Amino acid sequence: MNWIPSVNQFLDRVKSENDLKDIDKDIITRYIRNYLKKLKSDHICVERKKQAVLNHFISQTRFILTCPLKRVLNATGVLLHTNLGRAPISENAFDLLRANLTKYINIEFDLHTGKRAYRDDYLKDIFHFIAGSEDVVVVNNNAAALYLILKTYANSPKILMEGSGGGCQGSCCPRSATQAANEVIISRGELIEIGGSFRIPDILQDAGAVLREVGTTNCTRISDYEKAINSNTALILKAHTSNYKITGHTETTKIEDLVALSKKHNIPFVYDAGSGLIKKPNMLSSLSELTISECLEKGIDVVCFSGDKLLGSSQAGIILGSEKLLKPLKKNPLMRVLRADKLTICNLYHHISMYKNEEELLENNQVYATLSQSDESLKQKAFLLSNSLNEIGIKNKINEAYAHAGGGSLPELQLKSYEIMLDLSVMPVSEVCQSEIGATDWQTKEENIYHRLLNQETPILSILKERKLFLNIFAIDVEDIPFIVDCVKHSVSTQ
Repeated sequence: MNWIPSVNQFLDRVKSENDLKDIDKDIITRYIRNYLKKLKSDHICVERKKQAVLNHFISQTRFILTCPLKRVLNATGVLLHTNLGRAPISENAFDLLRANLTKYINIEFDLHTGKRAYRDDYLKDIFHFIAGSEDVVVVNNNAAALYLILKTYANSPKILMEGSGGGCQGSCCPRSATQAANEVIISRGELIEIGGSFRIPDILQDAGAVLREVGTTNCTRISDYEKAINSNTALILKAHTSNYKITGHTETTKIEDLVALSKKHNIPFVYDAGSGLIKKPNMLSSLSELTISECLEKGIDVVCFSGDKLLGSSQAGIILGSEKLLKPLKKNPLMRVLRADKLTICNLYHHISMYKNEEELLENNQVYATLSQSDESLKQKAFLLSNSLNEIGIKNKINEAYAHAGGGSLPELQLKSYEIMLDLSVMPVSEVCQSEIGATDWQTKEENIYHRLLNQETPILSILKERKLFLNIFAIDVEDIPFIVDCVKHSVSTQ
């Protein structure tokens, strides 16, 4: 294998590259040796020139040291795009985060007492002020929130006796102080699956709970819940069907009836609200969905939801409810595993505080600023993009379209938008474009351009639909339109 360079030859080549020459010698040497091991064990490799091997090594090293995470321009019309990080962090919140988190912060220190503090306490008052909750627990996502609730409530013998404190005080469902109830009652129509194959039945089982499904897929009545309650019932669980809707002959149980039933039998009632609609601004006033504060006002014991969906903040699982019911969650050893970090805690505070004033919410919260766009402003963006493309010889057509909340939120909500359909029928794809993206004969021009746009310095995610290419302008910022036009221009040949 005389074509394989020595370690010193690799090191010399690295030193000759201005952008790599300052890498720590121990780190690059170890990486070179591991690279050589893989090279020598590659039985299908054929002899090549040393220079080619060195070039490949340098290219691979640069690729590793270039952060693959970058801003993406969202031209899909899906606001809370799960694959694009869902809610963008608001700029004014980011400025506050940068001012506080580049130095030390009192995340677990009480400045009044001089003693250690509990990190969620900094959110307790603001969530009480905005949503009316008594207490709060924050973990790293809503799946973790539900898991913590199930793991705690389905494995503790005293939750039912000391929990909600109403109703029959255990007389309807006698249980000894050492008996752990683990059955969780949930409607068959709410045994949901969300992205990444996360399924309610699976998480119930893993948390040590026993699934007690009631009703049918399309119809569940309060009597179904009543019949299922027994001495092993740990809690009643309701899950928001955030990413789908059952229509036709349906019947669901009212929240008020489930609250009354849970109080009657002294069983905690937990609602996984999913997307976390804190408040309904005017543009969402017609929605039938309950807000988080309305859920608490109706008497639901514990509500959990995501922080990076309709709340508009970063990824987090937020649990609201009474101090008595949330206290066992805080004491569960899992909290050390699932707890949120200082960046999340601070970001949540700044975003939830925006809800104190609707004008501030619509101006500063990126989710609601986008949701509140007028039809006139959407039209202006569409015409600006369309006319700019026409000016460089790229024919297109403006179509009326819809945008969606996305991220498993508000599945019924259709927001008016506009999309630009690119007419590439008379335009040959440039040879540069084909060579860079590895286009094949069976790929259409639209498919080639789609991938070409994804390979820009700032990628553009468009829509491929029925082998046509669309740019939905709903989540596009006006200031990004010149860049989009320039990228499209360089992705096709205008000759």
